[in-house]
This record gives sequence, structure tokens and C-alpha cells, in this order.
Amino acid sequence: MRAGQTQTLDLKIKNQGEQDAESVTARLLAERTQPFNLEDRSGYIGEIESKEEGSAALRLSADRSASLKEHNIKIQLRANGDSEEGDESVYTYTDQVDIDLTSRTQSPLIYLGILLAVLVAGFATFRYVRRYDNGDTE
Repeated sequence: MRAGQTQTLDLKIKNQGEQDAESVTARLLAERTQPFNLEDRSGYIGEIESKEEGSAALRLSADRSASLKEHNIKIQLRANGDSEEGDESVYTYTDQVDIDLTSRTQSPLIYLGILLAVLVAGFATFRYVRRYDNGDTE
């Protein structure tokens, strides 16, 4: 990922238990000191049957001024037990994902500055040519 970029983190979650998992959610957790803006803090997955997979897509963006290094973000999975089996427990699992910031995106202000410089140069050239064509040499 590049600093200044928005990226989607695709998660695949497999229910390895013997019962269905209900109300499954995936959540991103970042410390305040980390250079990330969590556009999607959590994603609702729903029910995942035993031995089946579910998925979630969570968006995050990295600050343009972030240190170019490997950063860690926590992912927390949360699910309710199978109510049809009488399991009223809440299960959570937390893991870390490494996000490697390798370079920086270009600021859109650079392109705006170039466009403005081209417009000013074009306008100055137009005025000069128009003045020259009218016979004004002063």
C-alpha cells in the first residue's frame, strides 16, 4: 500500500467449529498513533455455517505523511453461538494484519499547480500576441 492511498482489505473467514456462527462481524482496530483512517470500522457478515466461509471488505486509507514501514492493524472477529443448538455464547478472535507502506502517492495539488502555470503562460502569450498584432510595441 502507498501512503496517501485508500485500499480495501478483503477478509475471508472460515468457521472451523461444529456449529453455525450467527451475527458474525469483522472489525478493524487501530491505535490513535497509527497513520490510518478507518473508513469502514466494521463489516457485518451474517451467519457462517459450520466448515463454510464468509467474507468482508473493509476500506482504510493511509496518511500521506505516514512513515514508510510496516504497520500493524488489529482485526477482531465476533460471532454469536448457534442459538438453535442452545449456544448463547459470544465468541471473539483478534489477530494482526501487517500493512507495508512502500511509497507515497502524488499530491493532487501538484497537477493543479501545473495546470495553473500553463493557463497563466497561455494567457500571457495570448495578450502578447494580441498586442503585437494591433501594432502596439510599447
